[in-house]
Amino acid sequence: MAYAEKRDGRLTGRWIGEVKGSGFPKRAFDTKRAAKGHEAYIRETGEEPPRASGEISGNTFKSVAQELKDAGGPEGTWANGKDPTVLSRLQFLMDLKSFGDLPIEHVTYGEAEKVVKNLAKRRGQAVGSLLADSTINRYLTALSSVMTYAEQKEYIERAPSLPWRKEAKKKQATYTKTMEQAVIGVLKAEGHDVDAFLVEVLSQGGMRVGELLNARPEQIEDGFVSLDDPEDIKNEDPREVYIGEANADKLRVLIRENRLPTYQQLYNHVRAAVKKCGYEVKRPLHAVRHTTATRTVNEEQDIQMAKELLGHKSIQTTLRYRHVSKDVRRARAKKLHPHLGKEAGTDGTVPEVVKFPKAS
Repeated sequence: MAYAEKRDGRLTGRWIGEVKGSGFPKRAFDTKRAAKGHEAYIRETGEEPPRASGEISGNTFKSVAQELKDAGGPEGTWANGKDPTVLSRLQFLMDLKSFGDLPIEHVTYGEAEKVVKNLAKRRGQAVGSLLADSTINRYLTALSSVMTYAEQKEYIERAPSLPWRKEAKKKQATYTKTMEQAVIGVLKAEGHDVDAFLVEVLSQGGMRVGELLNARPEQIEDGFVSLDDPEDIKNEDPREVYIGEANADKLRVLIRENRLPTYQQLYNHVRAAVKKCGYEVKRPLHAVRHTTATRTVNEEQDIQMAKELLGHKSIQTTLRYRHVSKDVRRARAKKLHPHLGKEAGTDGTVPEVVKFPKAS
């Protein structure tokens, strides 16, 4: 039965047409007559009447977002819990009163731009600095998922374009071998032998920090760490990482004796060691994996093999680590052009000087 629409306890002046149990969503109309006509059409035909241009569905951004969450997210990706941060960002959007309560049809580029301006003034909880453009884009990714779902469900005719932020392309820092050894040396000198060992293992195997810290004794055998539990690996693709028999034995003992640090403890110790060495390395723990990835990609002839070793879902991810160092470029150039870099007389010959005739 048609009923008056209310928002925040106040009448909006519109009417809702809804046939409960029909499977069709409720719609908002300017008049009670139009709402009742909508209901009558559904009861008579068992179908939803063609929607008029500009007609309001009665769904808010919040209600559609909740519907998508209940469905497990796009293609069920939210249901597996692989990216819990997307749900927290989506909840932030749902809780914004000026945005969450908007009719889904009113979520436009302009409204999204207001949200972006709001986010640009916020500070991250972890580091206290203003939110990065990449982080703001992740909020927009959650928003985009809802609007795409709304289009698929025909709540709206077309998902709007969004004010994506242009992300600065910053090269993730890597360690040279000298830097890496210096950091490990400081960790040992400070009495953080377990942390130093873990950095060495991370560097050798290229594992993600969470994969290493969550490893269980039964996963370690014959020098390999078997990453086969979907709960512990990022993309659910199992793989085996070789860290050596001695390291495997030591890691197994540390796990059994419950001597592994938490992620935050390891991060704090490594960051302090990096600073004590006089280096400036953002995300110092991730830089270890990034370093290993870069070395692996640069040294491996087969990019597919590097992808498997690093546990990437897409080879495009692996290619991002292809930062060819100056040493590699120099060695390859000399191989192609042996004369490059040679000094006069080093090969026992005297370079010939070619004299050009003077212009007449």
